[in-house]
Amino acid sequence: MFLPTTKKYMQKLGWDAPDIILVSDDTYIDSPFIGTAVIGNWLYIHGFKIAVIAQPDIKTDEIARLG
Repeated sequence: MFLPTTKKYMQKLGWDAPDIILVSDDTYIDSPFIGTAVIGNWLYIHGFKIAVIAQPDIKTDEIARLG
């Protein structure tokens, strides 16, 4: 599953908010070779709502874009 990276995508999934937000300094790619995807998909399979913030600009409020 491609983990949501925006509020709009979370709403399409019917989520009000994620249980866990993974923050990565790399681009998010759903691949078995990318740590964020592996951890996120494992948590999702075990019942958690997972979202990803990839490469946030720390000089703005982008880190809070998912809530």
